[in-house]
Amino acid sequence: MSKSVAFFSNQFAMTSGHGIARYAKELYAGIRRLESEFNIVPVSTWSDRKGNDLNDFIESTGLNILPGGSKFLPLAWKYFNYPNVEQCLRSEVDLVHALSPGYPLATRKPYLVTVHDIGPLTHKQFFTKKDQWLMQASIKQAVRHADGIICVSHSTAKDLQNYVQDTYREDLTDRIRVIHEGVDSDFGQPVKTIEIPDIHLIDELKGRPYLLTVGKISPRKNLDLVLNSFKDLTLKFPDHQLLTVGGDGWDFQQVKQRAGEYGIQKSVHFLGYVSDELLKHLYAHTEVFIYPSLFEGFGLTLLEAMACGAPVVTSNISSMPEIAGDAAILIDPKNQHDLTDKLIQLLSDSTMKCYFREKGISRASDFDWQHTATKTLEFYNNII
Repeated sequence: MSKSVAFFSNQFAMTSGHGIARYAKELYAGIRRLESEFNIVPVSTWSDRKGNDLNDFIESTGLNILPGGSKFLPLAWKYFNYPNVEQCLRSEVDLVHALSPGYPLATRKPYLVTVHDIGPLTHKQFFTKKDQWLMQASIKQAVRHADGIICVSHSTAKDLQNYVQDTYREDLTDRIRVIHEGVDSDFGQPVKTIEIPDIHLIDELKGRPYLLTVGKISPRKNLDLVLNSFKDLTLKFPDHQLLTVGGDGWDFQQVKQRAGEYGIQKSVHFLGYVSDELLKHLYAHTEVFIYPSLFEGFGLTLLEAMACGAPVVTSNISSMPEIAGDAAILIDPKNQHDLTDKLIQLLSDSTMKCYFREKGISRASDFDWQHTATKTLEFYNNII
């Protein structure tokens, strides 16, 4: 007998392919490929798609955009616990799955939520008051009403359990299931040799070795540590360049100014967002991928870099050791000298670089979206 799941995610309806949007789209596609008894009904409060693009997306996915939008519904759900999500849909559903705890949803159906991280509650210095308010309200609602909670890492599960135990004196052990994310299979495919567009990189880069970071420019991504370390690194490796891929986040202007203050502005290139094809190329040809984040719920970027054969240096805290395993070099993300020393060691040893390239490719192959989809469907069956 067919069962329907309301697949709630604003990111699913967005044109972006980053972060939770990638999780939503990959999980949706993975479940569809399994041809299970579950019918997925995508639900959103808004979309950045317009006109024919939006109409085509609705036709191909069956997306439901809820009346009331992203401005009023969260307030109605928090303060009035109304309207129920299922009342706003064009068809009946048996389960509501919120793909992130962004809003405190109202529903009388069995309810499942995916928690990627609770950073606004554990690392408040990196988030706005609004982010903190929404996360607190959503976690409170999950504690009260969720029949199941998916955590994308054991690290996130531990953070969530500790927070809920301290705040609500609740034990979530029986309701939590850890289901890791996967890596897009395209990132494991051979990378075509392409010309890096001059619009992104100055001519002087061509043929010169580079280090790579990927992520929104914000304090928690710890790019200032990378710039500080790169400043010292250029004394030993003057030809090396630093490329950083990702959009501008909070405090990005000050972070970018650091390159000038450190006198390395000619060797540092801020590329913004790039296509997946170019990103794969950058991963595959970098000397080192550096990811010294101060916390991550999962760290999908690590696996994408590994899948393309990039040697990885990452943090020894949060979820990074769990995801990287023994396939990356771990550093203290608050110790610039530790990062510099590890980079010099890796850049000076071609055998070590080859070792971590191979280890990373093997490690990334352990994370598969079809496995994520299969485990998610098993959880659906346990709840309904």
